[in-house]
Amino acid sequence: MTNTNAIVSDIVVGNTIEAVLYAYANEYTLISNNFKPPSPFAFFDQSVDVGALNIDPIQILLNTSDSVEEFGHPKLDVWKRTNYLLSLAGLHPAFDGVTSLRVDDNILKVFIGKSSLYEIQFENLHVFDAYGVEGLDVVEPEGQLYRVEDWINVRAGQKHSLDYLKFDENFVKEMYFYPSERIDGNHLDKKDLVAISFLTQKQLCDINYSESYVRLLAKRRMVEAGIRGPKNGKNPNYPDRSDEPFKHLSVKLEHAERKVYKLKPTKPVPNKNVFFVNKTAREIIMSIKTNNDPKYLYNISQKIRAKDLLIR
Repeated sequence: MTNTNAIVSDIVVGNTIEAVLYAYANEYTLISNNFKPPSPFAFFDQSVDVGALNIDPIQILLNTSDSVEEFGHPKLDVWKRTNYLLSLAGLHPAFDGVTSLRVDDNILKVFIGKSSLYEIQFENLHVFDAYGVEGLDVVEPEGQLYRVEDWINVRAGQKHSLDYLKFDENFVKEMYFYPSERIDGNHLDKKDLVAISFLTQKQLCDINYSESYVRLLAKRRMVEAGIRGPKNGKNPNYPDRSDEPFKHLSVKLEHAERKVYKLKPTKPVPNKNVFFVNKTAREIIMSIKTNNDPKYLYNISQKIRAKDLLIR
């Protein structure tokens, strides 16, 4: 079954924060070819002015072993807000269950489920990532690198003051500790963790970079940072042979989920109405900031921000 066709001048294909911001900045229709949102632990550089999007910047301070690390605004928050504004303006169709996209001349075909098809006629197609889009000649990136997130449930060793650890190696390069969502109620003192690695395609298929090895390495680094399991009785060697008045159980970790984000896009071969867009989020936000003729979406976001401030 083919649904009612639509005709638009410009379509943005992609789901990254850059694609969403580009559609917002230019008021183009956004079609997502990948419904994976940004990671909750992906942050803008502190120099990026999200205030240009009528968003109040959030200052994030995380405790490390010997200092406090400062991070910029969460990308997920900007991604959600901008998607919301695009939806309000009818520029982000809420297709449910998209299975694939196909380009035939100046028609973008959106396949939904096994039997539904929605066709959109366009003048220009702005592609941020052509992965999974049929009908386009594409160029696969060389040396593809992946951001790999291993989400880990901490079964013993939840209580500590650390929020963040960083290392020189790309395998388990960062560890974020966050209040566990597995426990009902207010338990800010009990933390699970996500370990972030940057791996090649070959490493992704290597057992030495598997979930089990992530768990073992994360446990070792937690112990080295002074994290221990819960108390397990008094230490009989204290104070003569030990400075520790109590014994502690070992740190115990359980791998929950692995998420993989590719860092380099699949590029389409440009033609008369298909363009590859290679703009950073910083560049797009700067173009919004310096625009002396604000667009409709910007004015709407300004009104929403003003209303939020009034409620506060």
